[in-house]
Amino acid sequence: MPQCCCGDACVVPDAPLGTTHKCLSCPEPDNIVHAPCLVQVVPQDDVLVKKPNWDNTPNADTREFDARLLSAWGAHEDNVGHDMFGICKKCWESYSHPPWLLEGTSVPMDVVKGLFNEYLTGQLTNTHAIIELTALFNGDSARATTYFREEFEANAILQANGNRVARGGAFARPHPRSFDFASAFGAAEARGRGRDPQIPARADLGASVPASGRGRVNGGEGRGAGGRGPGGRGPAGRGPADDALGGRGGGRGGGRGGAPSRRGAPSARLERLRQEFNPMGVKKKAKADSTFSKHQSCNERIIKWLYEKHPEAVDTGLRQELDDLVAEIDYSGVESQFRKYRKNGGEKSLDQRKEDFKTKLIRGAIGDRLGVPGLQPTGATICFDALEESPDLFIKYLTECRREDGGILKDKFYTGFRSSLTFLYRRYRRTIPESVMIDWKESMEGIQRMSNEARQHGEGTLYDGDRELTWALYQQFNKWFLAEGTEEGIFAAAFSKLSMTLACRGKSTAQICVKHLLWQDDSMSIAFGHVKDNQSGKNSIKKLPRNCYCNPLDHSCCVITGLFEYIATNPDIVSKPAEALFSGPLSAQAQRFGRFLSKICTKYEAVIKSEFGYDIRDIGSHSSKLDGSWK
Repeated sequence: MPQCCCGDACVVPDAPLGTTHKCLSCPEPDNIVHAPCLVQVVPQDDVLVKKPNWDNTPNADTREFDARLLSAWGAHEDNVGHDMFGICKKCWESYSHPPWLLEGTSVPMDVVKGLFNEYLTGQLTNTHAIIELTALFNGDSARATTYFREEFEANAILQANGNRVARGGAFARPHPRSFDFASAFGAAEARGRGRDPQIPARADLGASVPASGRGRVNGGEGRGAGGRGPGGRGPAGRGPADDALGGRGGGRGGGRGGAPSRRGAPSARLERLRQEFNPMGVKKKAKADSTFSKHQSCNERIIKWLYEKHPEAVDTGLRQELDDLVAEIDYSGVESQFRKYRKNGGEKSLDQRKEDFKTKLIRGAIGDRLGVPGLQPTGATICFDALEESPDLFIKYLTECRREDGGILKDKFYTGFRSSLTFLYRRYRRTIPESVMIDWKESMEGIQRMSNEARQHGEGTLYDGDRELTWALYQQFNKWFLAEGTEEGIFAAAFSKLSMTLACRGKSTAQICVKHLLWQDDSMSIAFGHVKDNQSGKNSIKKLPRNCYCNPLDHSCCVITGLFEYIATNPDIVSKPAEALFSGPLSAQAQRFGRFLSKICTKYEAVIKSEFGYDIRDIGSHSSKLDGSWK
């Protein structure tokens, strides 16, 4: 008679055993369990937790069961969360663990991972990331700053290094090292999951798909029929069947498999684009993420100003929602942390801190109504009829947008607000009346003229954004990069030389693939299919290759030497022509270069100011691109 998979932990050893209840962790067919010996669980991110109580209150047992410990059968979407299936008490007591929290707090690490991802993609600046971490650490800003330096910045650099990052990525949930796969399930089951017996298989509960991995089939070395696709991570192995199936089978969205492929597997970036190439995805890509975020931020500011100064121009429902929000704001957290804020060097008064807190809440509520890219706003915000009856309201808002000292902003900021309002009209499927359009156009011409006159008379600086480098300073920076003697220094030198030689933005440099490096006659050529001023690819001239020549007389500005040094320290990229030259998340590369450049600027600030006449605040990642444009 079959035995309960709980073994010695079975609470009813003499009771007959049916086939209804099964353990998701024990391998088939030895996963039959008595109902009293089963712990009912539900998926939560990449772990399993006990089901809530009958009255829907949280279960007192907050332990988690790592999803990587599920069997291939147990991780299937039809089995995870099934009422009759769960984790047997033996597995639960042996391998469940306390919740994964931020050290010394009750904050789940998934919250920290979310903040890190926002920081990595540029949605959070250094300052805002530290502010958010300070709140997680109960107001301890010193601890938050230390954590930011040691974890966020360090992991951002590792993430930018691409394949040199651990497979789990930054802030990956620790592996259940105490789990003895072979002794628990047997070596045969370990091999069946396609992994070493000591390394548990991973289940992707977020996608509700079955687990798989790399295994050996008949001793072969080809990849099997698994991969991500509509059926999830199917059973896979490495074996002779690979030759017939054409490389990596299955693929994301069913795209890889079938006929043999000669071009190799697509890069992660290309794979993501293929996945997003659907009706919703193309709508989201109508505007770049950074452009949408900029428009969203500007429109939040405009609507907040209208709510506070001219509420009749705001939708009634939103106005009532904001009134209720403002009336119920709890400032106790701001007040309790104010003393520590001033102790750490904060200069704002308590009233200013409260106002900042209120602004954040108001803009958050407005942002919720504006919605996300690719979709129309979830609710009404501006009363467009009222705004069009008084077109000077928008011009009044622009003229009140000033510097903290009352100075006039650069004209590009005012044109940005104007573009954002036009974008808001488009999202609500409205057209600006011609009379209003003419009125705003005339006013914008006056704003731009007066803004530029103010700059001529001493307002701010005469140049926009980062200041272009002189040739001597560009050479000196490359020498300083290499003098650091680190891998980051070699990366920075190669990135700087490419950006200058190609006269392109950092994002364009990060998009270069290995196969884009072509040798023609006496130079290397690189072409761009997508750049900021040719995003649709209609301008064929801008798609022509740009030539990069060697300079054997001065290695500090030789792009070929810089590439050689980078590839010599990253030899694995040569075998992956479809991958990016600077592997890792696209948005992280320019940020990685910018952080290292900032470090060098701080280190040599006195030399940069005395010998080159530059303020380090005017130097950024675009400086190399501007240097190339002028040279």
